[in-house]
Amino acid sequence: MGTNYIAPTWRQPENTNINKASNYSRRFANLTYNQYINCGNGSEFSFGDGTTDTSFSFSLLVKFTGSGTTWKTTQALFSKTESYNVNAEYDFYFTGGSLYFTLSNFNRSPSNNKYATWNYTWTDVAPDVWYNIIITYDASISTVTQRVKFIIDGDNKTISGSNVGYVAMTNRSQNFLIGRLSGGGPSSYDLNGYLSDFAVFDYVVNSADIWNNGTPINLMALSNPPFCYLPIGSKDTIGNGTYDYNVPNISVGADSVFDFNSSNNTR
Repeated sequence: MGTNYIAPTWRQPENTNINKASNYSRRFANLTYNQYINCGNGSEFSFGDGTTDTSFSFSLLVKFTGSGTTWKTTQALFSKTESYNVNAEYDFYFTGGSLYFTLSNFNRSPSNNKYATWNYTWTDVAPDVWYNIIITYDASISTVTQRVKFIIDGDNKTISGSNVGYVAMTNRSQNFLIGRLSGGGPSSYDLNGYLSDFAVFDYVVNSADIWNNGTPINLMALSNPPFCYLPIGSKDTIGNGTYDYNVPNISVGADSVFDFNSSNNTR
């Protein structure tokens, strides 16, 4: 007998959403609406107790949009921090063609410098193209700067890492936000683009299982599925491949949607 996965939090978007290519993705527009998703401050989104960290992974599909160079402006993919320097846990953002991921003990300030950061100079990134990005953090590795990997479209990238007194993150009871860097500046550096298939794992994933040679899969079918999953599909280009996979959400009888159409929307 089959088992139905019931997802009380995430919902499929309505079929009238913007256009057919974006029916099954979330559109964010930082230059217009201050749009993001607030997932709350559940303890499952924290991976340390101030002394030791546990392993984790994030996987998502993203497409940056904008004219000229606006698509390269600073914009967050996700974060769990009160602001960039206060009550910080972690944040992941894109700016000027580079990706940055930072973990913090507590505050990033001259008097309390305890953080680690990793970055990747993404020379071939382009607007209006879907990319699969996976971040893994292996807490079992003794050298902090070697714990993180960035995998883009199945390719393990060479990244730079630095450690400034970081030991382990601490749960500062901040909300986990998708598409926003809390209190980070103008529009809180909200994402300008599209996100889909956002997943969080409490272990180091095998990126090949997710990328699957460019053929997307239902992540809930993994032997160890994510504990948080925004299961949406789309039909568009991901890197050099085509993304054309829709996962029905059987927890609801009809489509529903995150409708970001006014200032300071949260869902």
